[in-house]
Amino acid sequence: MTNKGKLYLYQYTTQFQKKLCEATVTLEDEEDTISLAVSSDEKNIAFSSRDTDRAFSRLFNIRLTRNSKF
Repeated sequence: MTNKGKLYLYQYTTQFQKKLCEATVTLEDEEDTISLAVSSDEKNIAFSSRDTDRAFSRLFNIRLTRNSKF
């Protein structure tokens, strides 16, 4: 995930990497993503954001569906 809301999901093996999907989360002006976590069952992605003066923050929870869709 980039700090401006671009989220990419890849599948890795020892022999190749394959991009499964890509999404863009709409962020407010001056808002950046600051942390990212993936659940142990790899079905949920959570990340947080904040603005530059740290007065505004949000928590996002994204569920992965079949075929690696967000």
